[in-house]
Amino acid sequence: MYDSVGPERGRLPPCCSRSLKPVAPRADLVHKHPEQTRLREAETHLEHLAITRKTVAGLANRLLASPPELPEHPGLPASSPNIEGTRTKLERLVELAMLPEIDIGNFVRKQYSAPRPALLPRASP
Repeated sequence: MYDSVGPERGRLPPCCSRSLKPVAPRADLVHKHPEQTRLREAETHLEHLAITRKTVAGLANRLLASPPELPEHPGLPASSPNIEGTRTKLERLVELAMLPEIDIGNFVRKQYSAPRPALLPRASP
């Protein structure tokens, strides 16, 4: 049996060392066969371009399709009483100072800032 203690520590037994072959590092392969490396990189780049082309073509088909039609709402007519009722409610919120009105008929939400912490009085020496 192989013992890993002693002067031969870290070495493989003779039966295992014969079956192992040294593996060349990738850098050596790149330097020995630069044409193959460039060819492999070009093929990978071509695959990426094909995927990109397919994606762009799919998006273009969606954009060229006709826009969706607006659904009809038979129960909600855009009549004058509905619009005036909403305008009246908004004006009531303006009177209560809950909704600012920039111009006539132009309402915006009121922006609230974070509450400021109360200042504590300084202790006298």
